[in-house]
Amino acid sequence: MRLTHLGLPVSDEAADEPDYVGFKTHDPDGHRVEVYWEPARPGA
Repeated sequence: MRLTHLGLPVSDEAADEPDYVGFKTHDPDGHRVEVYWEPARPGA
């Protein structure tokens, strides 16, 4: 993962499913950050 090359820790809780992709890391101040993507629902 590109973030690990930048020295950002990525948790083992990463999810990679057909309708959801996400992972957790920490920002430079040490706060936990969750990054995710899910497709838009039709009509949303």
